[in-house]
Amino acid sequence: MIHKLKQYELDFLDFEFISCAENTTQRISEDFIEYAASGAIYNRDIVVNALCTETANRPLSIIDFTVKTLSDDVYMVNYTTIDATNGQHVLRTSIWKQFDSNLKLVFHQGTPTNFI
Repeated sequence: MIHKLKQYELDFLDFEFISCAENTTQRISEDFIEYAASGAIYNRDIVVNALCTETANRPLSIIDFTVKTLSDDVYMVNYTTIDATNGQHVLRTSIWKQFDSNLKLVFHQGTPTNFI
């Protein structure tokens, strides 16, 4: 499961994946919520629309990737991203839920750190 979830997180950095609204809509749950570093709260539609406006791969790498099983069908993912353009580190948490045969993102939060 760890490899699948890491690939799913990496997909959100990939222009080919995120430029297709169908891809992101299928991967993100209808009741998705994201708490942004700004304090803003985003739903699925806002996030899908924002991802579709990207024009290239997002210049982020993932380190320290871990998965914790919260229940038979719910997983919490924690990792750090590093922005290749400015070195900014962001601590990230995602919660994924299994819906029949599909894993969907139900929650995400990113918190910038001072570590560069």
